[in-house]
Amino acid sequence: MRTEVMKKIKERGYWEIVLRPRADRPDGKNATFGELVRLIEDSQVQRRGMPYPFLKKTRFSDYKIVDARLESSMHYVFYLSTFRFHRGGLFVHHLGMPEDRWDDAPPPFVPWDYARQNPRPDPPFLDFRSTIHQLTEIFLFASRLASRGVFGDRVGILIRLHGTSGRILKFDGPLPALERHNCRTDPIEVVRAVKTPYELWLERDELAVDACIGIFDLFNFPSACIRGVLVSAQESP
Repeated sequence: MRTEVMKKIKERGYWEIVLRPRADRPDGKNATFGELVRLIEDSQVQRRGMPYPFLKKTRFSDYKIVDARLESSMHYVFYLSTFRFHRGGLFVHHLGMPEDRWDDAPPPFVPWDYARQNPRPDPPFLDFRSTIHQLTEIFLFASRLASRGVFGDRVGILIRLHGTSGRILKFDGPLPALERHNCRTDPIEVVRAVKTPYELWLERDELAVDACIGIFDLFNFPSACIRGVLVSAQESP
């Protein structure tokens, strides 16, 4: 299932999230496979309808142990996700941009197939609220894992957005000359940082807002002036 879901993800825009230890773990031990599952379940973020990251066996999702890692894949309506969580602490997540699939989602509990797929929106867009909420979920999840000793004393964070060239910004209300706010960079390296678990826990919300501002700047949108709006949106999923 993972190969099929990854193929679907890379057909359109997607998020790439990598969390990794930047030093040896203090205890020198790898997590057991049961611990990997519990770490994900205990660190999941429940801010919107779908937990981040999703880990459950259903008709639309699965997870299993492959070699020295836990692998999970899911395709449910417009949600596309696959991640690997290694025993040594490396977490790699590929997540389809829901904006590219809002129109081709089947009704709930109906299996997806290519015959049901609608074209990607033209022009493709990045949604204001979806972006700040996704970044907030990523940093909160990372901080929870870090607080449980998954990464040792430092965690490396890498976030990229793929499929951004020609994409425009979309807001909850009408925005004059929306097409002026388009991106000519692909992929976007949103974040490359190293933090201690304490720094990550303390700064997680601010890091998400800063990352969002960095993305919107590449869309020719001066988003530093709306920091307060981003913070307000962040606080109300």
